[in-house]
Amino acid sequence: MKSIFKLITCSVIVLFFSNSSFTQELNRKGIQSFFKDVISNPDSYHNTPSDFSTNKLEILNDLEVYRIDSIDAVRKYAYLIANNLIKNDTNSILKQDVVNFLLKGFNDSNSGICGIVSDLLKDYAKKCYDNKARNKILELLYLTPPYYHELIRLAGYVNPDSTLKSITELLLSGIIKSNEPYWAAKLALARIGDHAAMEFCMKQIKMMEVNDDLVYDYVPDLIYTHQREAFDFLIGLLNSNEKNCESSNAESTEMIVCGYRIMEYLAPEIKDFPLKISDSGDIDTNDYTEALQICRDWFLQHPDYKIINEEY
Repeated sequence: MKSIFKLITCSVIVLFFSNSSFTQELNRKGIQSFFKDVISNPDSYHNTPSDFSTNKLEILNDLEVYRIDSIDAVRKYAYLIANNLIKNDTNSILKQDVVNFLLKGFNDSNSGICGIVSDLLKDYAKKCYDNKARNKILELLYLTPPYYHELIRLAGYVNPDSTLKSITELLLSGIIKSNEPYWAAKLALARIGDHAAMEFCMKQIKMMEVNDDLVYDYVPDLIYTHQREAFDFLIGLLNSNEKNCESSNAESTEMIVCGYRIMEYLAPEIKDFPLKISDSGDIDTNDYTEALQICRDWFLQHPDYKIINEEY
């Protein structure tokens, strides 16, 4: 069920983002024209603008009126355009303002929009969350919006000290009790450094069979914690020669070691990792068997490996 849910969510988000660019740079009038088209045809697909020829902070301010529009599609595109404002931009103030704008999406009446902003916010570094954003996240924790489990994880990533107190209170009060938010809360606490929560998560996962379900559904959860105990466990699986995972080749029925996929999860999270990552997020190699051995040897030679903890 969890795999199906993730597949549906990812499919919806891909639909929103595919072909997401205009061939021309837009100014403020161009944005107004874009939204006129959306209002006239709210059920049609519209390419999301991503190139802008004017002050981006002004555009972000202009988007506020569309963010509160009565038409779901208008509000959706307001958030997507806001996110596109920071592409290829190093302005830290703009990024902080966009983060605060996106966080408002958790209050939207359309749960799909909550899902969109929860996904977008994962791509922002911790430094993009100013005090206003951190306080907003804590406030939202007590409102239990749609995609609450994603909000809990975001809180664990962004605001460790205050989140520890808030999530502990929410668990004790029973506000966080259903399966997905409860698991997210334990993961968030583990990320913050709560040893008991980390032990709980590891106990649950170590009871599972090592197969595709664990690799696709739960290895990302362990990566999220950014805790050494979790990474040591994954490195153990990386070194296993048991063939418990299905081949990515749809025409092959041969099982393969799960280390190939685990290697790709670990690659962007480890400082000075020995293998390069392609733009698609895959290991940049023509020989995965050789790449896996390089990875195994590197961890053997670097027991003091460093985990990168500045991103989601």
